[in-house]
Amino acid sequence: IESLINGQSVKAPIHEDIVYADIDVNEESIWSFLLFTGYLKQIDSRIEDDEIWLELVIPNKEIRSIYRRSIRQWFQDRTRAVSRENLIDALVHGDADTANRIIGTWLNETISFFDEKEQYYHGFLAGLLSGYDAYKLKSNRETGDGRTDLLLMERFERNIAVVIEVKDVDAQKGETLEMMAENALRQIEEKHYTEEPVNEGYQKILRYGIAFMGKRCLIKKG
Repeated sequence: IESLINGQSVKAPIHEDIVYADIDVNEESIWSFLLFTGYLKQIDSRIEDDEIWLELVIPNKEIRSIYRRSIRQWFQDRTRAVSRENLIDALVHGDADTANRIIGTWLNETISFFDEKEQYYHGFLAGLLSGYDAYKLKSNRETGDGRTDLLLMERFERNIAVVIEVKDVDAQKGETLEMMAENALRQIEEKHYTEEPVNEGYQKILRYGIAFMGKRCLIKKG
């Protein structure tokens, strides 16, 4: 599915006599269902060991957007169902290494939209950090001299706030995870992204620059 959303094709065996109950018996059945319902189209075919194998792609941009919405909803449902308190704890206690490991694990369990890049990673983090009564999450807020990507703040006591700036790494431009994480931290300072929590009276403000490249990430603490 990830390959399809990112514009690539998949090769799969197709069975014309399939029935709906088969989807719980053989996971390969999903390709036949997607083809027959118009969510995939054939671009090539071959016979192999008396089976029909087709090369399949998403037929158009409209259908591709349905895949994207479905995957986003799946991720939101999954993050709501699984506790992420260990990630929140790591960030508010300044443990960048632990936060890095947790986010890296989530990256490997979800699907990346590589053509959206920074927008995708921003939404990915927002999904992980939202939904907690003790903390409020603000996204792309006007603060200081620009927009901070994510602002996580204690809802009641106003002791701790976390400012996060997200960067996508373009290796073709010679960028590295280290470089872009440092750039993110520098942007937080230069554009005064801590201004809002300071004005609201937060006592401890943590700053994180997070760089992403594919399914890898690096967190730098300011």
